[in-house]
Amino acid sequence: MGAWLSTIKCLSFMFNILCLILGLGIISVGITGLEYARPSTDEHSYFIVAIILGSLLGMVTFFGCYGIVCEQIGVNLIYAFFMSMLFIMQILQMRAYRPIAFFQNSLENLQNSWQMVESQPNYMETLESNYHCCALYNSHDYKYKGMATPKSCYYDASARENTEPYTRGCLEALQAFYKSAAHRNYLFNVTLIIVEGIVFVYAIVMSIMIYLKNRTEIRFMEQEIEALPEPRLNHVTSRTHLLSN
Repeated sequence: MGAWLSTIKCLSFMFNILCLILGLGIISVGITGLEYARPSTDEHSYFIVAIILGSLLGMVTFFGCYGIVCEQIGVNLIYAFFMSMLFIMQILQMRAYRPIAFFQNSLENLQNSWQMVESQPNYMETLESNYHCCALYNSHDYKYKGMATPKSCYYDASARENTEPYTRGCLEALQAFYKSAAHRNYLFNVTLIIVEGIVFVYAIVMSIMIYLKNRTEIRFMEQEIEALPEPRLNHVTSRTHLLSN
């Protein structure tokens, strides 16, 4: 029993550390995503929820590590309950994630930026620098508008006279980015859900093993108490001794 419990504790501790790393990853992705998401959009709300879930996962993981060390059934059961709640919330968030809606918001932002490129070129230059693209479809779009190709269309702005601008437009770059981001997000969420499920199972198994260990120790103590000889009192001798005095 002791060897099995130690093995479960080690495995559970390892998966808890993995959960903590994934939680920090969620927070990092959420903070990075907020820089590109527009406020009051589904994408902005999604990243805020991701930061909250990542923070909760980190705090619950610390609680789980404490339960592993102290070997308390109540602590491990509470930890299993919180982990199951995070497991359900992660599944709901994954089902609510709609990359098409996020892409449409970014597409509208790209179209608005391109329409205002003559009066407010900063928005378009920011997109070109972030996604390494040029204009809407390609660099010739600036010629059609009678504009010079901006520095943001070049990888090395200082040497743009000797280099060619980005060949792909921002529309193609945006499509490729969101396709890759949706695939990475799906794999990350699936990995996180699997790890949370494993941690939940380990917490339940460890609670059962701690309970069995405590029951075994109690039975062993009861058997030792039953094996002790009963004390014998010689009441006659003690009474005679008192009367003689």
